[in-house]
Amino acid sequence: FFFLMIRRPPRSTQSRSSAASDVYKRQVSTQSTWGEFEKMTTFIIWLIAFMLLALFLFKHFSKQKQPLETEKEKVAPAKEMHTEEKKLSMKDLKKLQAKSHHTAKPKAKKANPEHSWFVSALKGFGDVITGFDADLKHLLFVVASREKTVKIFKYEKKDLSEANPHYFLLQLDYFPATAVSLYNDILAVAIDGDNTIELYTFEEEPAKKVNGKPVHFSLRTRFEKGLHKNTIISLQLDKVNGKFIVTGSGEKDTTIKVWSMNGQNLALINTSSLQNFYYTMSPDQKYFYTGAWTPDVKVFEVKREKDGTFKQLARCFELKGHTGGVHYIGVDAEAEWAVTRSSDHSLRLWHIEKEFNHPKERETLFYKDQRCLAEAKAVESCAVAYSSRQEKGVVAVGFDNNIAVFRFPGLTLDQVITEAHAEETLVQGLAFHEIGERLFLFSTGTDDRVNVWRIPL
Repeated sequence: FFFLMIRRPPRSTQSRSSAASDVYKRQVSTQSTWGEFEKMTTFIIWLIAFMLLALFLFKHFSKQKQPLETEKEKVAPAKEMHTEEKKLSMKDLKKLQAKSHHTAKPKAKKANPEHSWFVSALKGFGDVITGFDADLKHLLFVVASREKTVKIFKYEKKDLSEANPHYFLLQLDYFPATAVSLYNDILAVAIDGDNTIELYTFEEEPAKKVNGKPVHFSLRTRFEKGLHKNTIISLQLDKVNGKFIVTGSGEKDTTIKVWSMNGQNLALINTSSLQNFYYTMSPDQKYFYTGAWTPDVKVFEVKREKDGTFKQLARCFELKGHTGGVHYIGVDAEAEWAVTRSSDHSLRLWHIEKEFNHPKERETLFYKDQRCLAEAKAVESCAVAYSSRQEKGVVAVGFDNNIAVFRFPGLTLDQVITEAHAEETLVQGLAFHEIGERLFLFSTGTDDRVNVWRIPL
């Protein structure tokens, strides 16, 4: 720090001679040069001092941190060995599960119900059922599961009494199906995650084979991603000539959309109901029902061109009478009767006068009036069937893991099927199908199977 202590000579204010001024100028120039050198040297010294201080602090703190790192290094191998053992055990477990998949039934599987109405079951899944549809003309029933599989079951007998009907398996790639629809050789699948639709061509006896195995499903069209903002909960394939698809979403997306078979959007209707809970197409393919957070059921008429292509989805009428949101809707095969379940703890039966588009509420069933429903933790699903031959109808109601069957007119309780599905599950879907002169009820729950029941007429 020697240069910092050097003092500059003070400037004199007295008058100087020319010779003295020359000397003075030389002194000033040397002093200015000396001053610049002094500044540069001072800067370098301070920089070196700062670097030495930083190096000292770095070494000081690194010495204190080193014991902690050594302790972590001692523990790390144990942790790594533990995770490796865990990974190995998981791999072994998966191998054991894969080996036992074809030899032994999982312990969680439920035995067939003991009720006398039980006929058969569509089973063999490893997770919850997410979609169901039927093609009665060919006795084909399509079932989707959360395990990313879709199976089409084929019955050979019209009484559906086969214990293990043959099935055709479609394995999805990345996401499970949330809804399925089947018409002739066309299978429509709504894919979760991507919120899109995949169309497959289905062949029972295909000519194409891969590694000697027949290929029953071939991808026909994959729609673009994000068809709806939220998960597609309803997928209705046109079952008149298979020329369009109607979809509906849940949560905040309250839109109904119609698509061509190539993925082109043909129509969009916003119900503006805050949240839509349920959609269904009448079996005659003429009316589309929506149940939502609002108490009124909105019904739209499906209009077609002369060649059968889609023309318009027009607002038709409403089912008014509930005081709470409508969560389930069931329509009979002739589209003359409908049953609705609401959060107002009631089921209402409607007679649809299609010629005048003026439905009439015929009967109302309140949960509190029926012991079997009043004590239920959850009344989930409902379905209706009507036989014009006998002028009688049947209403099925799912509550907890049970099913109650009522007859109308009168809505009198006929039968309660207890433990229709596994314990601690809910009956989430019910559908009547008339095959020949027999009436069958298909039930799905939050388990891994579809149960088939024959309802006496």
